Amino acid sequence: MFALTIADDLTGAAEVAAALVRAVGAPRRVVLGRRALRGGDVAVLPTRRSKPERACRAAAGLALPERGIVFVKIDSTLRGPWVELVDTLAARLRAQPLIAPAFPARGRTVAGGIALVDGAPLFAGPFAREIPGAEEGLSLAGLIARRAPALRAEVPDAVTDRDLDAVAREMLSAGRRLVVGSAGLAEAFARVLGTSTGYVPLAAAPRARGPVAVAAGSRAAATARQVALLGERAAVLRGRGLRILARAALEAAADGTLVACGGETALQILYALRVRGMTVYGEIAPAVVLARPLGSDLTLLTKSGSLGADDALLAALEALDLASRRA
Repeated sequence: MFALTIADDLTGAAEVAAALVRAVGAPRRVVLGRRALRGGDVAVLPTRRSKPERACRAAAGLALPERGIVFVKIDSTLRGPWVELVDTLAARLRAQPLIAPAFPARGRTVAGGIALVDGAPLFAGPFAREIPGAEEGLSLAGLIARRAPALRAEVPDAVTDRDLDAVAREMLSAGRRLVVGSAGLAEAFARVLGTSTGYVPLAAAPRARGPVAVAAGSRAAATARQVALLGERAAVLRGRGLRILARAALEAAADGTLVACGGETALQILYALRVRGMTVYGEIAPAVVLARPLGSDLTLLTKSGSLGADDALLAALEALDLASRRA
């Protein structure tokens, strides 16, 4: 589907990998950094909180495929130095990017060129503080022009899933080289391809054994509500700094199941394990992705801190329990 996928954080990479799994019916690797990439891998360049110069250096050092689509996964609320990263890639590929960050299922849309969250202008809301160059009334194309004047990008509207599916079809038929969007666009690709393989993530993944621990590194209200519903189902660890939290969570989970809430939390867990990535088996509950770190017996569930219904973690753990009982 994509020759190479690049994501600016780990949970976002896992979401895209899960969409690829649905499309092709097989697990996908998520790899940290730009080394040892294989066709179909999702590369994590953790640049969301970086300065633009660092994002550009990361893009400049990436080995790019000679053909096929390069997909750049960005945050649906447009945080981070993604404009500068895309500008660098566009120059290297000599390609005009198509940029479609909408994710209608989560209230992120683009209408009349204006990025919206739940129908309200994104650049006038609380997320605007984290978007360099954002200004009330500015269009998405205007933001791109402000931060990368030489970049010529196509920025289509997308208000519904049907709109996003039409964007995906156009990209496939036009032979685009550089495509930029949220996980919503990756899911649109999976829908358009319509592959029905009978693949079941819980059947393909190694069985989860041992204790369950939750590393709640995200401060998002959604994570707090999700963790509260777990009760005594899992040992919940909070605070302490992400590196200390990751090590404590790994010790609590042993070779059982570890739930990582937040992209930075999940990244620190892989760093603590000293591994370069993970195998993604798919989504087992809305917004919750099932994975296994490379070379590890740990079952890892990842979830973006701000995403998922209140019972998302509970539903994921119940799905794991059911699969284990059937084994």
